[in-house]
Amino acid sequence: MNQKPTNMDAPIPLQDHCLLVADPFLQDDHFTRTVIFLLSHVEQAGSFGLILNRPSPYRLHELVDRITRNDIVVMEGGPVGSDTLHFIHRCPTLIPDGQAISGNLFWGGDFEAVQTTLEKNQLSPTDIRFFLGYSGWGAGQLLREMEEKTWLTASLQESLLFDVSGDVLWKETVRTLGPAFRDLLHYPLDPQLN
Repeated sequence: MNQKPTNMDAPIPLQDHCLLVADPFLQDDHFTRTVIFLLSHVEQAGSFGLILNRPSPYRLHELVDRITRNDIVVMEGGPVGSDTLHFIHRCPTLIPDGQAISGNLFWGGDFEAVQTTLEKNQLSPTDIRFFLGYSGWGAGQLLREMEEKTWLTASLQESLLFDVSGDVLWKETVRTLGPAFRDLLHYPLDPQLN
């Protein structure tokens, strides 16, 4: 039987703008095999992130009246605030007032500009991602989950945010952790099958 690597071997510490990779044995239906973009982590206040690889049953035009384009998938950002819409993008010249994350990557911004640029076909689905709800942790909660080996941390790679999705994203993110974590790719969804 392969020994499961410990999170102590993870390449980066828990911090803003890292990726949280769900342990393959995590059996929480909300987070099984997920990758979460951790946008804010303040240990005394809590943490906020968005699940990157779980599509919701909705397209953006079903949630926002002024949007007519039907090609914009909305992801499930997490189980908290399921009536809230969040977005990340790499179009700061088209969408002002976003919070800079790194390089050309931004969180939020002027939603009127989003609607206008989408309707004018100035934005591609590969430039912006929408999320319904979010993943949240209270003060100290995420650190406890890290100590329980619930999550691994990975460095932010913009290509993972926009160019890879679904089950492939979890596997690709695990691959970025290095050879010590490759065995995780072969763990079954149901640990009783191991």
